Amino acid sequence: MVIDQIWWTLGLFSLVKLAKTEDPRWWLAFGVACGFGLLSKFSMLVFGFAVLMALLVTPARQHLGTRWPWFGAVTAFVIGSPSFIGQMRLGWPVVDYMEDLRSSQLVLVSPVDFLLDQPLNGLGFFVAAIGAAALAFSPKWKPYRLVGWSALIVFITVMLLQGKSYYIGPIYPRLYGAGAVVLERFRLPRWGAVVRRLAVGSIAAQGLVSLPIGLPILEPATLEAYLVAIGMQEALAETNVGAQERIPQDFADMLNWREQVEEMARVYETLPPADRARAVILASNYGEAGAIDFYGPSYDLPPARAFVGTYWYFGPGDLPGQVLILHGFGADDFAGFCDSHTAAGSVGHEFAVAEERNVSIFICRGPLRSLQAQWPLWEGEQ
Repeated sequence: MVIDQIWWTLGLFSLVKLAKTEDPRWWLAFGVACGFGLLSKFSMLVFGFAVLMALLVTPARQHLGTRWPWFGAVTAFVIGSPSFIGQMRLGWPVVDYMEDLRSSQLVLVSPVDFLLDQPLNGLGFFVAAIGAAALAFSPKWKPYRLVGWSALIVFITVMLLQGKSYYIGPIYPRLYGAGAVVLERFRLPRWGAVVRRLAVGSIAAQGLVSLPIGLPILEPATLEAYLVAIGMQEALAETNVGAQERIPQDFADMLNWREQVEEMARVYETLPPADRARAVILASNYGEAGAIDFYGPSYDLPPARAFVGTYWYFGPGDLPGQVLILHGFGADDFAGFCDSHTAAGSVGHEFAVAEERNVSIFICRGPLRSLQAQWPLWEGEQ
């Protein structure tokens, strides 16, 4: 989620201003940033933990003897409380989500992989590393120890938790700034200007090379050829569960969404009016459900239901599901659940991820039980 990077950056900015101005009221700004961060993503808790640990190991610990850090903590909790209240009411689904993520994806990430992946984020990584070292260890940067150690502790914490390499992305903007200042002040005769120009040129070149990888500016076939040409297809087209695709998963995951919804709309329109009025669309994953919810209103489709992820917590709705349109399921997935179970359509894309390469649509009539009765039984499958 991109927006959580904004709150991390504003939080670190508040700590920089705190060090520069010695005005303790910046703790309130820090609390506001963390509070909104909690509304976006619970990874903000890792950031808060890192700042607390950094306070304990740096001279900034003196702030703990004042009321301002605690005011900041209360501010963060108050602003972020809707996230906690929602989790409490729903039985802490984030715990189940994290366990599923850990067992299916994070288990494949080792600390060594985490470290080796950092330079793949771009040559700016080395600028950030210089910035982190200066903030944490340079005597000239002593007032900013809290910022440097917060970034280092975040890095170590995420690595030990087997997080993915990009999870620490939010700490980089502040470190880029610090590293750039260090390089700008590099004053060795003859070599200073060379180092600065080399750094700027390398980052610019890296940006140009990686632009098609970071933004969807190439057609899938062209992107595949580009990855092969630069020798990075195997590394960049590996999925988060270790499978190999032809293009990066972030792009392959988003192909054919509108086409899927168009096919769903075509199937929906083939139903008799009475069936359309009581039809429920059931998607097999949150990507398909999200596509239907995003594009569906343009085709007068009802909202999608799914018993996966947080979609499960929104429930099946009021309709009993006497007519189910099954999107993305296999031919036999509901064969024993419906009186009639007929294929109604399909759509695919050769560059999509495996489970979206050939998406089938079935119509299920006469289910054994209502959706309201069946929904709790699907809880373990979310």
